[in-house]
Formats: sequence, structure tokens, C-alpha cells
Amino acid sequence: MKVPPYVPKVGDWVKLTLREWPKHPEIGVIDWLEGDWVMLKKDSGGSIGGNGKAELLIPHPALPEIPDPEHRFEGMPPGVNGVDGINWILKHKVSYRTAAGPVSSVPKGFMFDYASIPRGLYWLYPPAGDGKNLYGIASIFHDWLYAHRKIAGKPITRREADAIFYEIMRYVGCRRTLAWNMWFWVRVAGWRAWNRRKPEDII
Repeated sequence: MKVPPYVPKVGDWVKLTLREWPKHPEIGVIDWLEGDWVMLKKDSGGSIGGNGKAELLIPHPALPEIPDPEHRFEGMPPGVNGVDGINWILKHKVSYRTAAGPVSSVPKGFMFDYASIPRGLYWLYPPAGDGKNLYGIASIFHDWLYAHRKIAGKPITRREADAIFYEIMRYVGCRRTLAWNMWFWVRVAGWRAWNRRKPEDII
């Protein structure tokens, strides 16, 4: 099925769907590969690199409808602005009511990086999710809980933050084995991010 033509605008994120791409003289991105996300910093003139192949690009984020059978979310889908290809800023508040009842609300302006996936695995596990497994949604709340360390005004532990990460992944339909593996790795390596934030830096 042919992708309909898409003319990217300044500030849009686009995903490359070619095997190779030359450096763009205005955007200045080098070593583009299929699957890379890049932000258009200047007017592309309706095409990328002047070769008329803008129809090969798609905008980001392209999240499907987010499952919410128990109406736990507010503010979904999240609106985001790209910062540098890795970090994103939330355009409006989003909230999630946990299975236990307390609500976690991530404020407008919070900066996050979706799932912390090694770049070499982006092709397999894009940080925002792969379209079927929406772990990127859970990652927004996980990043916030690591930064805020409270839910509904009550202090939480790293273990509790990681448990909510797993809960949200399962709630939005992530495959059980994938959700468990992502939970496992934040349990193994998440202490670095948790301990890196000093008490005075907690939001």
C-alpha cells in the first residue's frame, strides 16, 4: 500500500524509510538510516534534499488509539514537542489512575525520553512504542515518577515506580513477555537514574 504524500513542516519529526539518505544542507543531519527520526529545522520546500521524495516520510508521533477500557487515563493521546531527537516535552497534562486508586499526573512542560532503548535496537523497539506495544505511554509516567517520587502526594519507592510502569504497559496491551522484560531491565539498571537525581532536584 502506497503511503500518501506528506509534506513535512518546520518542527515536524519524520521517520526515514529509505536505506540511505544524504546530508541535507539545511537540516544538517548526517548518516541517516532507515528508521531514524529527524526534526525539520528549516523549510524543506515540500521535499527532503530537493529530490521530491517527501512522500516516503511519515510524521511523529503516530500513536494508534490508546486502549483505556476502565477510563483510567486523562489527556490522551499525549501531545509532544521534540527537543533533540531523544527528549520530548509534554504539551499538556496527562494522568493515569492506578489499579490501586491513586492518580499520577504528569504536568505540561515535563521533559522525557520515552523508553530508554539502546540506539542499536531502535529498529526493533522504537522508544515511543512499536504501534502494537505502547510501552512509550508507560515510559512517560515512569520518567515522571522517577523525577517526582510521589503519587497523589504520597512518597513512593523505586520499586513502586517500576511496578506502575509494568502495570501501565499491561493495561495498554503490551505483550506480557515484553512488559516483563522491560520491567526487569529497569529493575536491574534503573537505580542509576534514580540515584543520579539529588534530593534538591526532585520535582
